[in-house]
Amino acid sequence: CVTGVQTCALPIWARVGRFSRAYHEGGKTLLARCTDAGRFDSAAAVNTPDVRLVVNRGGTNESVARALLPKASLRVHPDNIGVFGEVAEGRADVMLTDDVEADLKSLQDPRLCRSFAGTLNRVSKALWMQPDPALADAVDGWLGKAISAGDTAHWMDAAMHAAAAAPPHP
Repeated sequence: CVTGVQTCALPIWARVGRFSRAYHEGGKTLLARCTDAGRFDSAAAVNTPDVRLVVNRGGTNESVARALLPKASLRVHPDNIGVFGEVAEGRADVMLTDDVEADLKSLQDPRLCRSFAGTLNRVSKALWMQPDPALADAVDGWLGKAISAGDTAHWMDAAMHAAAAAPPHP
């Protein structure tokens, strides 16, 4: 920003912090009952008015569903926890969610399966930190080494299995 100028070319998040290099590449995918997973194996299979698509309210799942699956019969669920039960119990056919979350919910609930192997969009996961150049260099250097050594994939896998083994939310 230039002193004395009211507007700034940088978005607000870039003025208060920065992201590290990406440690995971993923995106949104589809989650369905395992018995129906073959029916919902692509965006085209979901993007029809007879498919009951559910997402949680207000997040990126909702905005991506509206953008990429506009023909599906979209229902927005009021919370982030109970939304998975809508699919598992048959009140919805399929859910759009983050690939990591879809994999976790598949481990936690044997009724649910990821029905699309890939992702419908691409999203990078990174760490958010203060905009300190020395800190950014240190974190990016550490992450680069961890990624090259396969540590981040190991950490994600260990966290996934620990979360899957934890008691479910009430």
